[in-house]
Amino acid sequence: MKRISLLLCWVILLQSPLLAQQYVESLDLESLAPNRIHKLWLKMIDNGLSQPVYIPVLIAKGRQLHPVVGLTAAIHGNELNGIPIIQQLFEGLDPASLNGTILAVPGLNAISLPLHERRFVDEEDLNRLFPGKEDGNRSQQYAWQIKEKLLPHIDYLVDMHTASFGRVNTLYVRADLDDFKISQMAGWLDA
Repeated sequence: MKRISLLLCWVILLQSPLLAQQYVESLDLESLAPNRIHKLWLKMIDNGLSQPVYIPVLIAKGRQLHPVVGLTAAIHGNELNGIPIIQQLFEGLDPASLNGTILAVPGLNAISLPLHERRFVDEEDLNRLFPGKEDGNRSQQYAWQIKEKLLPHIDYLVDMHTASFGRVNTLYVRADLDDFKISQMAGWLDA
């Protein structure tokens, strides 16, 4: 009986969604199976204690790889509304119905998000630091990692923001409307 209980515990543990997620140093979208949702943790930097800092990456790979639409939320750690939007999208998503891939990061600023802080730990605004610097300060290095590890995979990016506490925003789009496809995507939002 003890062996059966132990075996049952191992089976339950191995079925855990946490174990199904991979921790990776870089993304390789080509190697991911089509018609599936993949959950990864992508290493960005090491923190002050030399511990790795990971961001959650959800990838819905359809019948083909491209185009890749990127969805990011919470580049400011106090802008939370995009996180459940991405989660709800993936809950109802059938990857087999896609002619491309959705690459989503529901929590881009893994340092400031748990602190509910708009700015990075060095008081910089990550959204204003691109393309970042490989050998810059902490926030510049983080922005550089986003540029190097995420952006090369994305054909079209939707970066979701939320009004900070005590403010109200209307729905609006910042986009290069001279690009036909981007203009078309912006029109879908009716903003």
